Amino acid sequence: MASKSIFVVAIDFGTSYSGYCFSLASGTDQIRQVYWGVEHRLKTPKTPTCILFNQKQEFRKFGYNAVMKYKSLPSSEADNWYFFQNFKMQLYNTLRPETLAHLHTPASPTSVHSKQVRVHQDLQGEHDTYREEEKLQATISSTMSFSEAEVQSARGAWEKIYVDAEDNGATVLVRMFTEHPDTKSYFSHFKGMDSAEEMKQSDQVRGHGKKVFSAINDMVQHLDNSEAFLGIVNPLGKKHATQLKIDPKNFRIICDIILQLMEEKFGGDCKASFEKVTNEICTHLNNVYKESDQKSDLTIAELFTEDWEIKDHE
Repeated sequence: MASKSIFVVAIDFGTSYSGYCFSLASGTDQIRQVYWGVEHRLKTPKTPTCILFNQKQEFRKFGYNAVMKYKSLPSSEADNWYFFQNFKMQLYNTLRPETLAHLHTPASPTSVHSKQVRVHQDLQGEHDTYREEEKLQATISSTMSFSEAEVQSARGAWEKIYVDAEDNGATVLVRMFTEHPDTKSYFSHFKGMDSAEEMKQSDQVRGHGKKVFSAINDMVQHLDNSEAFLGIVNPLGKKHATQLKIDPKNFRIICDIILQLMEEKFGGDCKASFEKVTNEICTHLNNVYKESDQKSDLTIAELFTEDWEIKDHE
């Protein structure tokens, strides 16, 4: 009699890349990483978030396989297929089918999303030896979600500290440099400042602290609009990852100090109201770093040239 095994599966449904890891529920410390693209002479922990359906809206290919299959279709035949690329953003803020019109399909966003999740679950079954009676428990890393009450509460908490953005921003940076001296190495113009008081009075430190607070303020104003929120976070993350080469742990350090300062000045309720925001900011910034790292490692530039962009179905 086959033994019953329960698997825990974590699905990372990203805008550009997706993937999953899994483990036995009885051994969650032994995480199994799935690699993609081996059949295309690749081996990456994630695969492009692309999915391909035939003319009957039946699933056919996902990830690298979807890219390669769609790329190989003659133009005359491609008109009968539906290719989705980076479609995650269309799931934010609206679930109306017409928002996917430019992707040439009558399918609803939720049906496409559910089919992708089903694909991940099916593929997981192919990668283990306990297929007969297994049960899957999937945790999907996907959409940012704030209730209206959470948005209002977070904005109220943020307004209290943002009203004095220059002073509070400087305080946050000074604490970071003092408590985590290694972080100062990313700011060449701050290296000569030794005392906390000298840093606090520095126009450069105060100016950068205000800049940090202004960036967070832009995000806070778009907590109820995920597309706009990510439109701020993603370029910021890419700049810090690829140009400035900042260690992503600094984002968590800054956010933790902001929460600490909120609690000191305005109490625990203020901190609690804003904690979810800092978690979302750090999570999305870290995701940008992961995608940037993966893009630099992949040797698949030829897959993303103009000759395979979604063909117009006229």
